[in-house]
Amino acid sequence: MALAQSMRILAQCIGVKDEDRIAREMTLDLSPDAPIVHQLFTTNLAWLNKTTSNLVPAPLTEAAKCFYKSLFLLVKGSLEEAVAAHIDMTTKLREVLLENTWLLPAYCRAGRDLRRLCLKAINEDIAVAQISTTVIDALTKMFKTINGEPALKIKAVHFVNDLVRVQFKTNNLLLTANLFAALRDIGKTAKAEQVTFNFYSGRLAILKDDLSGAEMKLESALKICPAWAQRQRRQILCFLIPVRVLQARLPSKQLLVKYGLDGLFGDLVDSVRTGDIQRFERALTLRERGFMRNGTYLIVEKWGSLVLRRLVQRIFWLKHEQYRLKLAHVRKALSWQRGEELSQGEVQSIVAGLCSRKLIQGTVFPSHDLCSLSKKEPFPKNFSL
Repeated sequence: MALAQSMRILAQCIGVKDEDRIAREMTLDLSPDAPIVHQLFTTNLAWLNKTTSNLVPAPLTEAAKCFYKSLFLLVKGSLEEAVAAHIDMTTKLREVLLENTWLLPAYCRAGRDLRRLCLKAINEDIAVAQISTTVIDALTKMFKTINGEPALKIKAVHFVNDLVRVQFKTNNLLLTANLFAALRDIGKTAKAEQVTFNFYSGRLAILKDDLSGAEMKLESALKICPAWAQRQRRQILCFLIPVRVLQARLPSKQLLVKYGLDGLFGDLVDSVRTGDIQRFERALTLRERGFMRNGTYLIVEKWGSLVLRRLVQRIFWLKHEQYRLKLAHVRKALSWQRGEELSQGEVQSIVAGLCSRKLIQGTVFPSHDLCSLSKKEPFPKNFSL
């Protein structure tokens, strides 16, 4: 029988302390064609507990009972109870972990499966609030256990990444900054964990409006992420590009096409290059929901100031006289692009705003309806939005 065979294999692995194989055997796998899944439909919890007690030796007997119970409940469609059983499994593992550190891979895999169960509940909209809360609490306990032991601490980032993924998915970010602060040095951890850690650190920095910190973390994630991991690199760039553009570092067309981002950013980036307000506003409205969903809408919206700056810059080079620009030219261009007549005061306010944010080095004189620009550097290359 598949279940009994699975337990015998687990017992053999425990005997030789094959930590990686134990982790694989205690991973939730519900592939429809898996023999173990078919047998779970025809068995019961009493048989599972008895067989596990007979076949799986200490120190994993109790944890294995919870594991097979979680599998059984998942097959039966009881996701909420399956999550509770899996949390019980992590508790049983934690009780024996410190004396059996070779169980660390299984402990890490249990945390990852717990995160997967939570995301399954979110995707299927099953008791989301309750399950996400219990999973976050359980993962926090797992993290504290690991982080408090020098011999196990190298895996702490693993639990932080699982926790943060759940917190971002449920918009429960109150304690996320504390988790990142608890880990200072992640240089010795696996590259994949470093990428995930830096990626979510960058996303959190964006939400806190720390754009320089966000750029540093996201660039670190992109640098570490292998070239073959196209999907992950694309995901990083979805957040890194908006931050870079605010510093006038525009992505190339080739980069956008390579990672399939031309449809998302192409029109917007071209608008920043050409000063096309109408095209920018149309593209931003079209993609508004997507940007709001990933938390970058407010950053991309700021690109509008760069579009205005570029438009004024192009008009300036064509129409200025002794570094003085008549704002009537700007008003004519803006009115044409927006399809409505703008007043003299509105245009003066727009240009004055660009000057106050140091996007333009100049002064607006409302009485003369003109802007006097710096002869040294009217449109500074270094600025911060």
